[in-house]
Amino acid sequence: MKTAWIVLLAAEPAFCGCVRLGGEEIRAVDLASVAEAFAAADPETILGQTPAPGVRRIFSLRDLTSAAHRAGVADTDLPIAGVCFERALRQVTEQELTTAMREAFPGNPVQIGIVDYSRYGVPPGRLVFQLASLSMPPPAQPDAPVLWRGRVIFAGTRSMEIWARVRISEMITFCLAVTDITPGKPIEPDQVRIAELPRFPLRRGVAIEDAGSVVGRVARRPIRAGQEIVAQALEEAREIRAGDTVRVFAMSGNARVTLDAVATSSGRKGDTIVLKNPLTHASFRAVVDGRDRAVIHAGRENSS
Repeated sequence: MKTAWIVLLAAEPAFCGCVRLGGEEIRAVDLASVAEAFAAADPETILGQTPAPGVRRIFSLRDLTSAAHRAGVADTDLPIAGVCFERALRQVTEQELTTAMREAFPGNPVQIGIVDYSRYGVPPGRLVFQLASLSMPPPAQPDAPVLWRGRVIFAGTRSMEIWARVRISEMITFCLAVTDITPGKPIEPDQVRIAELPRFPLRRGVAIEDAGSVVGRVARRPIRAGQEIVAQALEEAREIRAGDTVRVFAMSGNARVTLDAVATSSGRKGDTIVLKNPLTHASFRAVVDGRDRAVIHAGRENSS
């Protein structure tokens, strides 16, 4: 019984460490370091493929015997427990990450700060980060860390994913909201200013560098104090808004009649809106002619 246990234990793998491979193939020279029989073989004889990163490949005694025959060497004195192989891996450094990330911003003096990154081993290779894989920070937190996924390119076309959480900024001139801006209300001069501050380099909209082009326009959505104002967030103010009292001019030839009515829809100059006569409560249509002004041309269908 004791002899049987000894044989059984001897047959169990007892690897003290794997042979680390830097290439794509397992060659005779790699086996020669742990199995002396392969020292007599041509060192460049290919006996298998290197496993994927993080994966171990085991050459059992049977595999070693087959490899010895292919290499043309004796199949004696081979390791009974077999041989373990794994790909040589290393950890990337923050400097390597930063250098690779800067390549995605050619000519831009961006500031990159690494907050955290993948610390698992990767094969030696080229680090690549593409802008398409860079997350965007929330509009209200332009300096928040974002996730950027990249890849290590190795063995020609093979790759392995890596990631980093980063803060990225560059000095940008833009229009800044000084106070909260409410949608629908014309923006006042004291609500905005032009600023040059560090901001996330990828923009969600067209930057505005002239405060004068913002004043008088209205926001499509709420804009909080401290947020950047982009062109896509604005629209021209409506000369008439629902609920406004409007002076209506009804014209037919040289005759003109005026009355005050209440707008039930909004519009800009040239738009047709619906109004209500406060005396008769009848609704009718008129064309916006200016701020709180609308016109009706006789002969056109205006009632509703």
